[in-house]
Amino acid sequence: MLGVISIIVAAFCWALGASLYKKAILDMNPLKFNLLRSISALIFAFLMLLLLGKWGLLSELDLMSLAIIGASSILVLVAGDTFYFIGLRTVGVTKTVPIAYSYSIFVVLLSFLFLGEEITGSIVFGTIAIFLGVWLVASKAVDQASRQGFAKVGVLAALGTSLCWACGIVLFKVILANNDPFVLAAVRMLFLFPTLGILLAIPTRKKSPSRQSAKSRISLALLSGLIPILWLLFRL
Repeated sequence: MLGVISIIVAAFCWALGASLYKKAILDMNPLKFNLLRSISALIFAFLMLLLLGKWGLLSELDLMSLAIIGASSILVLVAGDTFYFIGLRTVGVTKTVPIAYSYSIFVVLLSFLFLGEEITGSIVFGTIAIFLGVWLVASKAVDQASRQGFAKVGVLAALGTSLCWACGIVLFKVILANNDPFVLAAVRMLFLFPTLGILLAIPTRKKSPSRQSAKSRISLALLSGLIPILWLLFRL
């Protein structure tokens, strides 16, 4: 019973995070928002390493593991999450989340092709169910796109999120068996910050929000970074 309650609370935390993302991303560059909301996650990741006595495991990572972590981080945390925020801002939570979280379809296919994992009947049934659900959501969003041109960008961004997340997860699975998950999660954040910093250094033309609005968006961005932490705690 406790496990079921924990899963429900975890799902609620993730849904709450998407709602906070939507509100905070309205007047903010998605790359900047991604950087800000990752600050709390970075602090938590390295704090957990310290509290669990796993700090020394960082030195055990070889160059190949670091390269895979870097590629996975760029795909999931930089490209995937940024596409996700673009989708939330353009077509909203109810359309972006179902499409983006269809990444399990790509994960199943890529795991079968590159990792040799078995595809069972239940996996096939579940994948078909996910595909049908995504098709219903995406078709409605495409109809909206015919009336609002920006909606098409949101649908494509959500699909890009799904593909980037799937590729990154499969890469992550390659090294997960031989490395501590907390160490991998912490190192991923180290790749995120410099990459986003370089991208943010590229000048863009966009009207800046008011100072009060900017403070509100930054606060929401930092708060939303805690949502994945709560989700992880309730899933453990």
